[in-house]
Amino acid sequence: GIVKYQAKEYDGALENLQMASEVGSKDTTAAMYTGVIAQLAKKQDIATAGFEKFIALGGKDAGIYYALIQQYKTEKNEEKAFAVINKALAANPDNKDLKAEKINLYLSFNKTDAAIAELESAVVKDPKNAQSVLNLGILYDNKGEKLNSELRELREQASKSDLEGAKKKLDEQKDKVSAFDE
Repeated sequence: GIVKYQAKEYDGALENLQMASEVGSKDTTAAMYTGVIAQLAKKQDIATAGFEKFIALGGKDAGIYYALIQQYKTEKNEEKAFAVINKALAANPDNKDLKAEKINLYLSFNKTDAAIAELESAVVKDPKNAQSVLNLGILYDNKGEKLNSELRELREQASKSDLEGAKKKLDEQKDKVSAFDE
């Protein structure tokens, strides 16, 4: 399978590595290469299965976790993407790229408040990490801009409301009610 992979015969390589993965059912290397080569062969369902098997067997390669996360992100499968990033961080707790990817996932799935909370926690743990402080500031700024935009929109809607006209209509209705009462 590896010889065929090196010759860029991805379909043949994939077939051989899938067989190797079945024969060596506890082999993380065969599962990893099955996923990588399936991805190159543009057979994403097989790639996903290979990466998931790699992780289930206890594989720790951050690149494989990252590849699977990207697949789930592309599919907009939030639940699986977060499950994989949490497993990735458990297997690689000091990996800064995976920590950053968790923030990116939050942002990809429009969970800005969760991203802010994650970065606040990172800043508390390491207040000298300038990148985390900068990213937190950017998120605060973006959230402030969004809130300002929403506020401007609400002000425009309120200014379009004809408060005086509504009061006049209310007074007219009160006159009619009072006429009926009399």
